[in-house]
Amino acid sequence: MSHWHKISAYVVACSLALVSTCMAQSESAGQQKAAQGLNCDSPPDFSTFVNCRIDQLTIKQLPAAEVTAAQKDPAKNAQAPSSSATASSLVDKSSVSDLASMALDAAGLSSASSQPNTTSTTGSVTAYALRNWIEKKDSLDPSVYSHGLNWRRFSLLLGRDLPDSSKTTGSGTASGSSSTPQDRGALPFATSSAGATMGPSTSQRGVIVGGKAVIWARRDASNSHNSPLFEQIGSALSEQVTPSAAAILAITQYLDEKYGADSTTKNWSSTWNKLTDVDKKNIDKFLGPEVKASAQYHELVSKILKGILVAPQLSATYQANLKLDNGGALHRFAFVFDKSAFGTSGKILTSSNLGFDYTEKSATSAAKKQFRASGDIQFPLWSQETGKTSKELTLDVSGQGQWGTKAPVYQTQLKLSIPLLTGVSVPLTCGYANQTQLLKETNVFGHVGITLDLAKILEHREP
Repeated sequence: MSHWHKISAYVVACSLALVSTCMAQSESAGQQKAAQGLNCDSPPDFSTFVNCRIDQLTIKQLPAAEVTAAQKDPAKNAQAPSSSATASSLVDKSSVSDLASMALDAAGLSSASSQPNTTSTTGSVTAYALRNWIEKKDSLDPSVYSHGLNWRRFSLLLGRDLPDSSKTTGSGTASGSSSTPQDRGALPFATSSAGATMGPSTSQRGVIVGGKAVIWARRDASNSHNSPLFEQIGSALSEQVTPSAAAILAITQYLDEKYGADSTTKNWSSTWNKLTDVDKKNIDKFLGPEVKASAQYHELVSKILKGILVAPQLSATYQANLKLDNGGALHRFAFVFDKSAFGTSGKILTSSNLGFDYTEKSATSAAKKQFRASGDIQFPLWSQETGKTSKELTLDVSGQGQWGTKAPVYQTQLKLSIPLLTGVSVPLTCGYANQTQLLKETNVFGHVGITLDLAKILEHREP
């Protein structure tokens, strides 16, 4: 048993290490480089320099729009996998965080049960984040992001189910007709009511491993199907934005004060050679209104992003919940489909899972094969965007059915996701099941947890 303890502890440690290394990599990345392809190395005069800075700043917004579109995708909301013992959702989503995410879920409201309370810790990381960490690249740099679609298609899952105690089943007594907790993919193990008064251990300790592959990535802004849409943005930006007299005056005064009179006219060549990165950033601030001057550009970007968010997406997922005490590992295979609904805002998301569960023989039950279907609809109740920060309160309504050799098991659930910070939320869930996997007894369950989406946290960090 100590051997399994070491293995499971190592798996969880690796999961946490992956998340922390991705965070360190993104936080240590420098400022985004100027847009490539523009000859601004040695502008012959001040006018050329100003127009060049405008072009650089404006063109940088084109790939940045892809990152914005990706982070607004509601299918990328961080959550625990459905196979976790205390997962906050019955339904898996087609996407994961672009970098890494973590979910902590604890048992809360539940009907009487001899099962131990289980706490689940799970984390996911994309091949894209791992690759950029190895190559020491900023994963949220738009120029890197736009070429990373195929790497973002694949993600790894690691986690742990850990009970606070190891209880035993009670059955066959007047007060001990056992009611097992909800089946969340990590199947409960209990003896039948015809068994002895005290049955074997029902510990839910397990290691969760798995992966997800996006088969049809139409929701990703970098998908080739969306290239024509972003070319429209490029066309809208092709006309040079003329700097205002106020901006020219502000820049001239700034340079004259620092490098002397005629710094932008007679002495321009000398001034250009002396410009520092700090000078250029200050000049960029003066040109900010010019970069954002095109109402047509902003309207077009908004329209394109909404169009991408209503596109469908299909993924394939595999999850294994390996039990450490009584055996009976759960293997879950499923196809995951997401599609926005009810208009073109892209905010209301429908998700569905269709797949197959295989549970190995355990110390207390035979092997089981079940077909599984589940569906979810996510409603935005409230949202707030201020600068680079965004928060959204959402409500999920979901249901699940499982069919095998025994009577079908049906579950319904409500989940309220309360935002704390950008990329950080607290899911509260409550649900009902017509019966558990092994006993024909109804079950009411509920959980509380916390989720962290590293990509959203870092995307909205201050530059």
